[in-house]
Amino acid sequence: MRRRALSLVLVAGLGLSACGGDDGSSGSRANLNLVTPPRYVGAAPVPTPTPGAERRMTARDAKELRPVLARWADAVRRGDAEAAAAFFSLPAIVYQPSFGAVELRDQEVARAFTGALPCGARLVDARAQGRYITGTFTLETRAGSVCTTADAKVEVGFVFGDRAHPRRFTEWWQLPEGPDPRPSQRPVVAAASASTFAPAVTATPSATP
Repeated sequence: MRRRALSLVLVAGLGLSACGGDDGSSGSRANLNLVTPPRYVGAAPVPTPTPGAERRMTARDAKELRPVLARWADAVRRGDAEAAAAFFSLPAIVYQPSFGAVELRDQEVARAFTGALPCGARLVDARAQGRYITGTFTLETRAGSVCTTADAKVEVGFVFGDRAHPRRFTEWWQLPEGPDPRPSQRPVVAAASASTFAPAVTATPSATP
């Protein structure tokens, strides 16, 4: 019986040494206590957005948004680039056959785009086409610019994709005479700068002596 009791004491001693034992330090005893960690209170994970189908415009939309197209054309016609640029909800995509689709990301670039339009415009029709409201305009001479295509007709597709600002354009696509370049959903395009819309300068050759 004495030998069995001695064996139990030895086993208990070995168990304490394996767990670190109590060497008099305050940390060793705390290590034996299991404490549930506090609840995480950091920022919630950001959900990954899922693309959805873009809204198709209706004849009612065309009727309601027609005055917006007309007011934008009025601003362009009187040469007010500041007012015309205010109709864009940035970042906005613009497309002309001469430079392709680019994105306007600030007001300075938006003003450069509207200020570079060589002609004014007067709205004559607006209709719904898929996700676009297509405006038909008659070109006119505008203040501070020379328009070489006055009286010509041009069509522009407008997208109103900003729910917070439903009467501002998020896309502007000028239709060429060839195939329709407008995509079925907003594309990813490069950013424009003010120089994107600067007129090309043709160098004059110097006279030879």
